[in-house]
Amino acid sequence: PDATSTLASIAEPTLQSLNMYSIWPRGLLVRLHEFIHLDLGFGWVSTIVIGALVCRIIVLPFAIKTMRMSLAMAKIQPKLAPLQEKISAASAKGDTNQMLATRKEMMLLFEQNKVSPLGGLWGFAQIPVMIGQFMAVRSMMQNVLDPLIHSGIWLKDLTIPDPIYLVPILSTALINLQLKLASRDQDMVNRPVAGHMLNIFSLLSVVGCLFLSRLPLGLNIALLCGSLFTIVQTLVFRIPPIRSG
Repeated sequence: PDATSTLASIAEPTLQSLNMYSIWPRGLLVRLHEFIHLDLGFGWVSTIVIGALVCRIIVLPFAIKTMRMSLAMAKIQPKLAPLQEKISAASAKGDTNQMLATRKEMMLLFEQNKVSPLGGLWGFAQIPVMIGQFMAVRSMMQNVLDPLIHSGIWLKDLTIPDPIYLVPILSTALINLQLKLASRDQDMVNRPVAGHMLNIFSLLSVVGCLFLSRLPLGLNIALLCGSLFTIVQTLVFRIPPIRSG
């Protein structure tokens, strides 16, 4: 960093002095962003982008685990669907013995294929980091630090909404692209409800654009980068050697 940015960083109040550090995800990620900004010397826009990338790297092991479990579940779906139908039919008839016997078959199927019915829960492990990132960047925007006001691209103030709505619109477009990519992994024939859910999420994303347009530009940049990195991750996961590994 040059002398001007160094002097600015010296004069800049630390986020720790504003009592923004804590042991919770939000506080830890605030500390991460300040390290990137002050210790590594990056501007706030670059700091937000790098912070979003680091968050994706943190949750990458959980994403890989979720992908592998999803692929394993899809592989046994042709055998699993008839068993689920048998359980539903037995439940409708009140045949407890048939239900228990079919459930044993189902558990044996899971065991033989090394699939856990709770494998999808790995995806929820990503939530604390994602929420922590959102809250960390939002809290930094709310504190209106002077360097945040004098940072930016076309808008110098990162603490106010994007006046031309470009970033919220791009974020909404990327969210819909994520949904489109996700639909390719869904069995729409055996699980038509999955298609309906994706359509609902797509509609909600358009409504959500109005919510995004009211958020600070810095926070919208973080969300945009998160969506972009997730799309790149999804495309990388589609590479056959990685997908089969």
